Amino acid sequence: MAKALSFEPPDNLLPAVLGWVVVWFDGGWTADWWDSLGAAVTAAALLFLLPHRSSDRAPGDDHSR
Repeated sequence: MAKALSFEPPDNLLPAVLGWVVVWFDGGWTADWWDSLGAAVTAAALLFLLPHRSSDRAPGDDHSR
C-alpha cells in the first residue's frame, strides 16, 4: 500500500509571510520604501530559515521516502 504524502511547513515561516503582507498591503509592488521593507523582511526570514531547516533533520534522514 502506498504511503500518503505529508507536508511539513517550516517552523518559522511567519516572518517570511509577514514580509510579503507588508509588500502587498498597499496594493502591490510600487517600489517605495514600504515595499523595500517588506522585501527585506522576507529575504532575511528566508535566509534565516534555509540553513536551519537542513540542520533540523536527523542524521541519515534524506526525506526521499
